[in-house]
Order: sequence, then structure tokens, then C-alpha cells
Amino acid sequence: MVGGWWHSHDLTRDTVRMLPFAPGINPCRWVRQDPKRAWPLWAAEALGLPNDGSVTSESLAAAYAIHSSGLPTKPVRTGESSTAESRYHQRLARWIDRDGSVARLSGRLAHRSWWLFHNLVAHPLLALAAIRWTIALHDWTSRRLNRDESQGPSPAPRIERRFWWLVHNLAAHPAIGFVPCATTFRWHDVSARRMRVPSWA
Repeated sequence: MVGGWWHSHDLTRDTVRMLPFAPGINPCRWVRQDPKRAWPLWAAEALGLPNDGSVTSESLAAAYAIHSSGLPTKPVRTGESSTAESRYHQRLARWIDRDGSVARLSGRLAHRSWWLFHNLVAHPLLALAAIRWTIALHDWTSRRLNRDESQGPSPAPRIERRFWWLVHNLAAHPAIGFVPCATTFRWHDVSARRMRVPSWA
């Protein structure tokens, strides 16, 4: 979208009649972004949204569609699903939501296997070389772990703060892999924010 704006003090009664061709325009050009692209952290923070790189135009549109549909939804605390710890428990619940103790134990063990593979293999390989096949491996283990084959491919990461990228993928992910607890999840979330790689929280 191409257009512009004026300060009120730049316009007179005569020039107002000339809009949008009045002199003194401050031009602006808006370019539509990929709806899957993560919002900048400052924009999410300013609007009181999760600042973990998970906010996209697509996710907000989906949330609005569900809200405006009038369908009953479970009450969700602000930011509940924006932390690694809450996502872990939500994901685990999908694996153990079965009848019978043996089935639940089987689901828990399967979740644990994919959890370890994703955090101890896929993420460290990403840290060392964020290339096509390591990204594909990450996405494959993520789909299995989340039990969601509809997940699309991850974008190639734009790494500007390599130190934090390495800390996040070589230290924080193995930490939550081995010891998924409040402390390691908090460390994961902090390192995810500090590496500032959109869509890779």
C-alpha cells in the first residue's frame, strides 16, 4: 500500500480540499509480510502478547476466528501456552490421554523417546549446522513429538547472535531433554528470547 500523511499544521482550509493531492505529504509504503513470519519482540511486548517469537499474523487470525465463532473454549490464562514448560505439559497430555494404565505408560514412554531425540539430537545438530537436512530432521522430530503431521516446514533461521543460538540449542535444549523442570524450562525461554531468531523459540 502506498500513500502518505500530513501534520494538521501543514494543512490549511484550501489545502484540505486538495487531499489527497495536498503538498507537504509524508510518504509511506506498507508491504504485506508473510503471515507465518514472527512479529518483532518489541511489537508483541507493546501489545501484551507472548514475546517468545510465537506470535504471527496467522496465529492471531486463527485465535480471532475461534473467538468470534462463539464456540466454547476452555479458559486460558494469559501466556499459558507461551512457555516451554506449558507446551511440554500440553504435549504430554496428548500422549497419555488414553484409557488404561498400560496405554498411558506406553504413551508416556513414546513421548519421552521423541522428547529425548528432539532435544538431544535434532537441536544440537541445528546448533552446529543450520542447513536443509538438519532443519528437516528438526521438523520431522517436532511433528512426531507434537503428534501433528500438519506442521509446516520451519524457515531457515536468520542467526545474528550466534553465541545465544549455540547456548539455546547446545545447552538449553539438552538440559530440558534430560531434566524437564521449572529451572531448565525458564533457562530455555530466556535463551530463546536472547538469540532473537524469529520462529525458532
